[in-house]
Formats: sequence, C-alpha cells, structure tokens
Amino acid sequence: MVYEPDSIPLLYKSSPAEIISAPWHVGIYANYTGNFEFQQICGGTLIHSNIVISAGHCFDNPATGKKYPVSNYLVAAGKKYRKYEVIEKFQYFAGIKEIHTPQNYQAEPLRNDIAVLILDHHIQYTSHIKPICIEWKPYNEYLVQDRIIGRIYGWGSTSSDDESPGELQTINMLTIENGLCKRMVHPNFRADIGGDKFCSTNEENATACRGDSGGGFVIASGSHFLLGVVSTGIDFKKYCSDGFITTCTNIQFFQDFIKSVITKSREND
Repeated sequence: MVYEPDSIPLLYKSSPAEIISAPWHVGIYANYTGNFEFQQICGGTLIHSNIVISAGHCFDNPATGKKYPVSNYLVAAGKKYRKYEVIEKFQYFAGIKEIHTPQNYQAEPLRNDIAVLILDHHIQYTSHIKPICIEWKPYNEYLVQDRIIGRIYGWGSTSSDDESPGELQTINMLTIENGLCKRMVHPNFRADIGGDKFCSTNEENATACRGDSGGGFVIASGSHFLLGVVSTGIDFKKYCSDGFITTCTNIQFFQDFIKSVITKSREND
C-alpha cells in the first residue's frame, strides 16, 4: 500500500511534481549509523542505466575531509515520495559501486563540485525511469548565457529550519551570467562562483535549498538536457530566503572527466 504524506512546497511558490515528468531524477540516500535507517540527502540525474551524475560534496565526511564508503549509500529511481520507508510501485533502489570526483575537487571554497556514480547494477528503464540527454558543446560554447530557462527537482528543505517536503517538488529557474552574478552577491561569496559554475535564480523568489544538491538543472529543447548540477546557495542575509541564488556546476567543463568515467565503466562492465 502506498502511503501519501502531506506535502508543502519547496520553500514556497513551487509545485508538486510527478516523477514521470522527470524520470531521470534520482534520490541519494545515506545511512551513516549502520542500522538501515536511510535518509535522503541529495539528488542526482540518471544518464545511463548504471551511471548517475550528482554533486561531489554530497559524499564528503566533514570530520575527515574524505569520501564516505560507497556502502553508506543507495540511489532511488522512480520515486515520488521522499521517505525511504514509503513503498512505491515504480521505485527502484541500487547500490553504488564507485564514486568518481575530479582530481582537483576541493571542498573550501567549493570547486569542481561534481560526482559520477557507477551503480552496482543496471536499472531497467520504465515510463518512470529514463536517462536524460547531454549535449556536448565545443570549448567556445562552454559558458552558460544569461536568462536560460531551466527547471530543478528535489525534496530539499522548505525553510531555514530544514523542514522537508513529503513529495517531489519542482521550480523554474533562470540562469545568471557569471560576471553579473558576482556583482549581485556579497564579496564574501564571490569566491564560490568559479568558472566551473553558473548562477540561477527564480523571479518569484522560490529557491533550491539543503537536500536539493546534486539534482540536475534541466532545460527543454525538443528533449530534456542536463545543463548543470545544483551545488550551493548564496545569500548574505538569510539561509534559503528571498534573493537566494543557486549555483550549479556547469557539466560542459567536465565533459572529458565524465566521458572517461563512462568509458572505463563500459570496459569493466
């Protein structure tokens, strides 16, 4: 029996989403205690039946600065409701076999914040589970232009008190050109806007928040394409508030890294 919990919007001004409208979106679940109490911590994007793109910082151990073991995680596809315990008709869980981050990944300030996950087996595609497209571009087209319309999905916090929704939410976002973004934010946060990222915002002040990291910034152009990975949020006054800017890792800057992981995965399959 499917349990349908009450839900509230992602911070505000978002809408509940059906997973069939974003069949590439997956949840990253973590268990740090060894007692099988898995909690959703991040999102991710399915790009192949056993490959997911997420954010590197989702897998950091703050105490050691190293990655947690892969055995701490599960990836859930086809899932609308956030809680691990909610049984759904189209859900599918897989373990993680490998977590790859760029060699120059760093946590502070956050740079090269991307992870390619190799799952421990292939997920069968259904109407509710499908990979997203990626359009690789030449180097002179890597930079993301201003005011591109995109969409993000997630179960992230709906307030500064870390209250999270019961079901998947979605909001529209607009990209902000990096130079303009740096002028918009407090100087303390400009180091977070590196060349490997782009900024985005919502004109009605809806926003991504904690727990949405790793999810895709998705654009629709005939098909759906992955443009970026939700990385950090920037606001000098209040966490997850009006004017909050979401930075996303620009996947174009990591196409050689992503392609090399995919190639090795297929060779070892």
